[in-house]
Amino acid sequence: TQMKKQPKKLNQVEQLKNGIRVHANNLPSYYHVAVDYQIQQLKLEDMKLNPHAQQRQSERVATREDMVDVLLKGYLIEIHIRNNTRTVLKSYKLTDTYRLTVAFDLETKTITTMYYNDLEQIHKQNKKKYLAERLNRSKQVDRLLLGLPKQFD
Repeated sequence: TQMKKQPKKLNQVEQLKNGIRVHANNLPSYYHVAVDYQIQQLKLEDMKLNPHAQQRQSERVATREDMVDVLLKGYLIEIHIRNNTRTVLKSYKLTDTYRLTVAFDLETKTITTMYYNDLEQIHKQNKKKYLAERLNRSKQVDRLLLGLPKQFD
């Protein structure tokens, strides 16, 4: 039998540029630390919510303080790049029964959506959108995931 020709597998940098999501489990710890450090440096007073996030917020009462808690104390679940902007998903258990997950655009400091208590579900429905193996650290990946210094003047 003749082998079907596989389409050329994109390397990790190309996949990142194409918006592949990197789940925390496949993200080297260096990036967990570095991205969290960058979030700590942002002035979150001017954090914005896009209309979708405002709609989600109104469905359940999540305060700005809750969202800031998630960003500062929460666990980084994934990161991806779309339209040259980096978005992180972070999650934090605010009370015994209540976990809030926010998607946050690091460049514009905008919360783009939020979820309540349904982490696993998010991942199950999006398997194909995730990088299939562990991300390797490189200068190119640093530049993509950590942004360029000019964004943090």
